[in-house]
Formats: sequence, C-alpha cells, structure tokens
Amino acid sequence: MNRRSSLWWTLPAALLCGFSGQDPAGQTAKRPAPESAPAAESKDRAADAAAIRATNDLFIKAYNAGNAEAIGALFTDDAEAIDEEGESTVGRAAITQMFADAFAESPGGKLTIESERVRFIGPDTAIETGRSTVLPAENGEPDIDRYTAVYVRQDGRWLQAIVREHPDTTLTPHDRLKQLEWMLGEWVDESDAAYIKINCRWSDDGNFLLRDYVVQFAGKPQAAGVQRIGWDPIAEQFRSWIFDTTGGFGEGFWSRDGLRWVVKTRGADAGGELVTSTNVITYVNKHTMRWKVVDRTTGSAVEPDIDEFTIARRPPEPTK
Repeated sequence: MNRRSSLWWTLPAALLCGFSGQDPAGQTAKRPAPESAPAAESKDRAADAAAIRATNDLFIKAYNAGNAEAIGALFTDDAEAIDEEGESTVGRAAITQMFADAFAESPGGKLTIESERVRFIGPDTAIETGRSTVLPAENGEPDIDRYTAVYVRQDGRWLQAIVREHPDTTLTPHDRLKQLEWMLGEWVDESDAAYIKINCRWSDDGNFLLRDYVVQFAGKPQAAGVQRIGWDPIAEQFRSWIFDTTGGFGEGFWSRDGLRWVVKTRGADAGGELVTSTNVITYVNKHTMRWKVVDRTTGSAVEPDIDEFTIARRPPEPTK
C-alpha cells in the first residue's frame, strides 16, 4: 500500500482531536434580575441578600488578584471548606493557606461566580447556592463546580461559615465545548514539505465543533475531509470522529497532561487497513499549537514517527 498516503491520513485525525486553552473571560459575578429573584429573598431580606452577593464580589476580586489573605477575611474563624472530593479544610488560617498554595501552584487563574439563590433560615443565617468557574491562566479545562455556602452574620458582616463544592452534572454538551471555543476559525501550516489548512465552526445545534481539513504533501493533495468533536457522557471525556473524502474514517479519545493533550486514535483507511496512533498536542498560546505523532501503525506495519511541527492561526485579512 501507499505508505506516504497512510502517513498523512493520521495527520488530520490527530490534529482534529482538539485540545483546550480558552482565554480567561469575565471576572464579575452574574446576578439574576430582581424580578426573577426567588421567593425566599423577600423584600424584607433584599438588603441582606445584596450584602451576601457583595461578599461574592469581594471574593472574585481577591481571587483574581491572587490575594489569599483577602479571601481568608471573608470566612469565619472556624469556617470549613469542603471540595468536590470531600476533603475538608477547617479554620480561617488553614483556608487562607490553602488558597495561597493554590495561587503559588497555578497563578493567574480567573474566577466567575453565578449566584442562583439565597435562602434565609434565621435572622443571621443564610444558604446560598450557585455555580463557580475557574479559568486557568494558560491552558486547560475550566474547573466548573456547583456550590452550597452557609453564611452567618457577625458584627454586621455576612461571612462564609461552610462552603461545599459539588460536581456540576447540569452542564450541556455546548457548555463543555465552550472550553474549546478558541479553536474556532482558520489554522494553517505552510512549509516546503507540507500545507495544512483547518477551519473550525460550531454545528447548527451548538453541541459539536465541526472542522474541515486539507492536507498537501510536496504540492500534491494527500487528504481532505471533515471531523466532529463532542462530549462523550459515558467515557466522560471529549471524543472526535473523522471522515476522509477517500472513504477512510476514525475516532479519537484524548486526555490532558499539563499543557499537552495525549490523543489515542484508531480507524481504517479506504483500503481497509487498521490505522492507529498516539498524538501529542501541545498548547503554546491562543494563536499557536505544536503537534507530533508517535506509536503509529498501519495494519501490521510500524510507521515512523511524525516530528513535531507548529500550526498557527491565520490572521484576518487586512482592511482597505
């Protein structure tokens, strides 16, 4: 069979498996319109509800500034913070240190909070529920959780006494794909050896990303086709399907390793040969990515690795 052709068949399959690296966006809490406020937020507690949400604003401001001390000041002395895996951190000092460690390990993350409901269970006690999102500074999946927070009023201030995170099971496929929105648009690699063009857009229903690709080798067409990226709720990871214009097809499952995505692909070319590969895709910035392919096979034959190369976002056409 044509080994050069099979080599380039794996290229679009790997490139089009995708990876995340969304730019931070939005740094203020979303607020429901006053007319849609839950009944529990009656007019006589409207000022208290506003004060609790103002505490959210202070939390967002402190988090986005990487200020652990300011965050700690929003908790009671004996507060408890429980993450989505059930690990508990008790006391203002310990919670402050927890955030300081997190900022040192992953600086520059940006937080948004969507406060959905505040319910009062006494004159100085309230329960708030909502959703929080942390966007990494460089690359990676947003950390999206639901939360329940118990507030108490001490010396005229509403402070967090207990905060518990819960995995967000309400995200739609479109919500999950938003972390890949940066891929929308046109990407190219142009060199003496190869020409690659990828165009990415939303599907009409908004639940998939669709990408068209063209690959040329030494000035001659080698591959072209379409690819669809979506969320697999059973495997709980992103999955991609690719269809080559020659009749080949394949699928990919991928996972994150720091700034890299390791993608396992498997498919068949038009001649019926099984094609597999391990693809390593590295996020550089919102305009640049690097890619290589290792552990390639076609049928029973072991294929050579594809050396790492760079693909760049095509800049917009200059205006007149």
